[in-house]
Amino acid sequence: MTAADQIQQLLSHKPGLKAQQIANELGLDRPQVVTLLHGQLGADVVQDSAYRWWPKTKGSRTSPFAAPPPRTFLATLCRYYLECLSRESGSGISIPAADGAGYVVLDELPFAHQGAEPWGIDRAIKKIVRKARQERG
Repeated sequence: MTAADQIQQLLSHKPGLKAQQIANELGLDRPQVVTLLHGQLGADVVQDSAYRWWPKTKGSRTSPFAAPPPRTFLATLCRYYLECLSRESGSGISIPAADGAGYVVLDELPFAHQGAEPWGIDRAIKKIVRKARQERG
């Protein structure tokens, strides 16, 4: 039985394993497992956002563990502000309040008024909105 067959059999019995766990279970090197998962087994397995590997379901081309659809601009903006809050409440390094390039205080949600930009001519807010729109992930 080849290493690819062993990986497929293992994932059919224990789905949701990470590459290191697969390597440990089968006594293989992790780079070898990763190469097989991305190469030879790429059509038969799928990786979720937590780096766990799952066998693809038979009869459908998409998996329930496939990547979620792209986020909307509002979701991206909310994620950005949650990140700002987590930096402020954490015990590690944080962004100083005087740093205008790091974050901007909003009096209301940018989409509260249909068709108009509530941030007007404030360059700092426009810069943050542009940054959020250009964010990839």
